[in-house]
Amino acid sequence: MISSNEKELTKSNIGNSGEYFVSAELERRCFEAAVLGNNCKNFDIIAYHIKTHIPIFIQVKSTKGYKKKDKRKTKWLMSKCKLIRDNLFYIMVDLNDVNTPQYHIIPSKVVLKQTEERHKEFIKTHPNANDMREFFDNENKYINNWEILIDFCKERG
Repeated sequence: MISSNEKELTKSNIGNSGEYFVSAELERRCFEAAVLGNNCKNFDIIAYHIKTHIPIFIQVKSTKGYKKKDKRKTKWLMSKCKLIRDNLFYIMVDLNDVNTPQYHIIPSKVVLKQTEERHKEFIKTHPNANDMREFFDNENKYINNWEILIDFCKERG
């Protein structure tokens, strides 16, 4: 029998784990959260703050850790951002092979700006590149930045 820590995680396992970890963290921070599964393409979780009833939408991107060949922090791969809204946030999860994931909570406008700028530079030297984008939080500016969600809801509540 294979123990759970010997099991090789699939992309689906990694993605689902990230969504449920994020949902649990939101619940711990006075949000009601629902994981939507694969039926919604633009976001994975819809949540609202219990006190303000302001809704937020969350797009979760998860990774199991990235070998830092280019000396950057963890990266997340994603397709082009299609939906940008004030109440849409990306939560990048690094499962990082430890017991506690790391979370990077970022407004969608920031993700769009960085991924598009990086992609434009990349295709200059790789004209046949695919449509995937990379996101890095090199300075860990957004790590465990849960307050951005709470502040957003309080400002609008």
